[in-house]
Amino acid sequence: MKKPGIYTLLLFGMAGIISCGKPKAPEYINFDNVRVEKLGLSESKVGVDVRFYNPNPFNIQLRSADFDVFFNDKFVGHSTLDTLIRIPKLDTFYIPVDMKVNVKDLMKNAV
Repeated sequence: MKKPGIYTLLLFGMAGIISCGKPKAPEYINFDNVRVEKLGLSESKVGVDVRFYNPNPFNIQLRSADFDVFFNDKFVGHSTLDTLIRIPKLDTFYIPVDMKVNVKDLMKNAV
């Protein structure tokens, strides 16, 4: 029986290092299901489902996220996600986003 050569071992070693690379960021696709959960004169609570694509060949778990939301390059709100979301490999997924929106700023930005 022939023993594996140094080149074969080196090739498998390099393949293992390359495959353990850094995960790619999910890609934004669009948003869906916009809903007003609480309507107020100065502040409203708005929800939306944001659709992404996971380009990684492995599943991901998102434990928390903190992000700002912009509309036409203008800040409209902030959201914090603290629910575990399981993201399937090489597939699309939705993240529910709930945020408080300053109505005055939103109207000013809409004009």
